[in-house]
Amino acid sequence: MDVALVGCGHIGQHHARVIAKHPGCRLVALIDAVPERAHALAARVNAEARDSVPDGVEAVVIATPTTTHVELAGPHLRQGRWCLVEKPLAAAAHAARTLASPRLVVGHVERFNPAVRALGAVRPRFIEARRMSPPSGRGADVDVIFDLMVHDLDLVLHWFEGEVTGFDAVEVADEGRLVDTATVRLRTSDGLVANLVASRVAATPERVVRVFERGQTTVLDLRAGVATRDGQVMAHDDPRDGLTAQWDAFVSTTRGERSPAVDFDAGYRAVALAERISNAIRS
Repeated sequence: MDVALVGCGHIGQHHARVIAKHPGCRLVALIDAVPERAHALAARVNAEARDSVPDGVEAVVIATPTTTHVELAGPHLRQGRWCLVEKPLAAAAHAARTLASPRLVVGHVERFNPAVRALGAVRPRFIEARRMSPPSGRGADVDVIFDLMVHDLDLVLHWFEGEVTGFDAVEVADEGRLVDTATVRLRTSDGLVANLVASRVAATPERVVRVFERGQTTVLDLRAGVATRDGQVMAHDDPRDGLTAQWDAFVSTTRGERSPAVDFDAGYRAVALAERISNAIRS
């Protein structure tokens, strides 16, 4: 499968590495708003920097700022190409709806984190998530709900059946800036409660999720990719990192095989919930 990558920044570089190593794919084009960045990455992964996606490309990865996803991915989907669009799918629910397609996969990579894969199926009663990041300059086109917390919103939505019936949210933002720190307490129709905290101006990085079920508690250290249940590390014999596992799932989907790839519906739900929370905070 011939693949093009649009966006050669921090996450795009990792996508390029994974795609270039996949035995069933050829990374044939790298496109970036800064041509020098595309040329530098192309030299490292033995690909070609281009101004646009060439004819014959079957799949496109969109790894650009959130506010550009719709304008970049939409034309490729309409042309019948497969698209993997980085999370979040879009910066608003109405925009995300325009990308509805069975050929769309959303890059919610934490679903493929080794710790989450080791956890397997769960029936949580309470979830606590802390996602803290020092300032990086990335994701500055959206607030911290869309930038960071959306990872944990997707996990919560993935782990329960029902609807989010209510939430309380508190934010911290410097005057004139988008929200950089937020805490949210969610309640669902099946009785799940989730406390989520996210900050992109933290002193030290942290990505930890605690999953409380009846009779057992599991701690997911997402930075280390390790799941610990009641003090014991959960065995996991799959050596793939999250991005590689996600790409394998995407390729399987393009072949018509069943896979755990995150489809449009799941990506849209995460955006819609992030928007509800973000709007409530602003108002």
